[in-house]
Parts: sequence; structure tokens; C-alpha cells
Amino acid sequence: MQQYRRIRAQAHAGPSERATAAQRAKGKLTARERIDLLLDEGSFSEVEPLR
Repeated sequence: MQQYRRIRAQAHAGPSERATAAQRAKGKLTARERIDLLLDEGSFSEVEPLR
């Protein structure tokens, strides 16, 4: 159960700073940043962050 909680916390936290920096170096946004730009605030609820 602890392993599941750790994996879930990682998924909720999002990509590492290194991964985010790599995306930005390519001129890209993270998936969550793109979702935030596309949808109205509060209109999206992530149901299955582990998939």
C-alpha cells in the first residue's frame, strides 16, 4: 500500500523539474499546462492520474 501511495503522490506532483525544463527547452508546455490553457478553471478533474 505504501508503494501505491508513493506512486500516486508522484503522479499528482507531475513531472520533475528536469523533465519540465527539457519540455520548455523544446518550446513545449507540460500536459497539465496545456489542459489549463484549453479549459476553464475548475472545469477539469483528473480521474485516473496513474494511467
